[in-house]
Amino acid sequence: MSIPLDLVGSVLSFAGGVVLTVDAFLVRYNIRVEQGALQLREALERRQAGDVLTSEAGDPLDSEKRLRLWLALRSLRRTQAGFALMTAGFLLDLFVRLAPKP
Repeated sequence: MSIPLDLVGSVLSFAGGVVLTVDAFLVRYNIRVEQGALQLREALERRQAGDVLTSEAGDPLDSEKRLRLWLALRSLRRTQAGFALMTAGFLLDLFVRLAPKP
């Protein structure tokens, strides 16, 4: 059984839309996470343990700006994934429509 390419394109476009919608719904949660992380960083600074927080790459999150940028990367990755899925779906759908019919 073969799956039609236009169906695959539609599914990819829908999946990309779902990823972008989930990212949009997570805005309030992301703001709460950011506020909690900033409070944690401030508490660690008061105890002279400000260099405890690090990113996955081992980079210190020793300023408010670095912490916010690191947290924003999660949303950016979701947005990139959603855009890639939607683009792949669009291109596949375009290919199916423009390809010569046998």
